[in-house]
Amino acid sequence: MIFDFVENAPNYFGISAPLDEGLKTVLSTDFSVLKAGRQKAPESDVFFTVLEPALRPLAQTKWERHEQYIDIQFALADGEHIGCLPVREIGNWEPMDLQKDIAFAADDRAGCVLTMKPGMFAVFFPSDAHRPCIAAPVAESARKVVVKVPAR
Repeated sequence: MIFDFVENAPNYFGISAPLDEGLKTVLSTDFSVLKAGRQKAPESDVFFTVLEPALRPLAQTKWERHEQYIDIQFALADGEHIGCLPVREIGNWEPMDLQKDIAFAADDRAGCVLTMKPGMFAVFFPSDAHRPCIAAPVAESARKVVVKVPAR
């Protein structure tokens, strides 16, 4: 897992070519002018979704994991907390939905909680479970981008 400010994204170039593409997409795209929805980055295997999710109390969220994609979650507004733990520390995973590349698990632990602020990003690799859309104390919704990068 990586958690940092977007201006530091170049520090992570070289981990993998697809991750470089995803981070460059975050650095070069003006997401503020884009409507919510899914888009493909030009000339790339990377796609992203601009989201305006409702945030929920911790108990109403679930852990998720992916096998085929790395998530880059980029905050455009305050309000979201994201929990993270190693996948191996969470049991009772539901079966992986291979088409959507996602599996969920219910577990009461919050894990390490990241407070997302505008201009911050978190990278979740296939070994990282994450619990997005946890409401900060005064937030009901957020605006963010999830960039999907092939985990090859």
